[in-house]
Amino acid sequence: GTCRIYGCVSVDGTLCLVMKRYAGDLAQRLDRRRDASGVRVALSLREVHAYLLQIAQSLVELHAIGIVCADLKPSNLLENDSGRLVVADFGIALLVEATLTSTASRTGSGAGTVYYMAPEQHDSEEFGKVTPKADIWAWACIAVEMLSGAVPWSGKRATEIIGCVAVKKQMPTIPPGVPDWLSALLLRCFSH
Repeated sequence: GTCRIYGCVSVDGTLCLVMKRYAGDLAQRLDRRRDASGVRVALSLREVHAYLLQIAQSLVELHAIGIVCADLKPSNLLENDSGRLVVADFGIALLVEATLTSTASRTGSGAGTVYYMAPEQHDSEEFGKVTPKADIWAWACIAVEMLSGAVPWSGKRATEIIGCVAVKKQMPTIPPGVPDWLSALLLRCFSH
């Protein structure tokens, strides 16, 4: 469930990873889905279900060996030749025992992409260290995006999102019309 790395090489002092070439990523797929006025639209429930299952299977494998992605988002979910999603970009991946520094967490400058960051990534003093729960939060944020067509917290600045998540203890809005079973699952993923 992760991207294939063939090796690494140093080019003019820069470390470069040599990896399999992928056709695209989930963010590109979502961006291609637009209505007549150019607004992003939701994926079908069938597509959402298939993608969520693929991502969850990858997370189970990663978490079993002690890796937390800490930056799970659509642009880090690459599509392989058969259209299956694989997790990529482990630039800020954490070992389960690791935690963000309290300074970075207090200032909201913790590692990750703000739209998908769990509360503990914003403030580890208040919410505790980063664990696999951070990836579960991000997984649910990706679900919200696929179900609505819009990035979670769409229209808000980073500081507003940090305030919503870390101060007000809010979660992204689950779109109307989501089946009860999926809504309940997402609510559980957002509960800490």
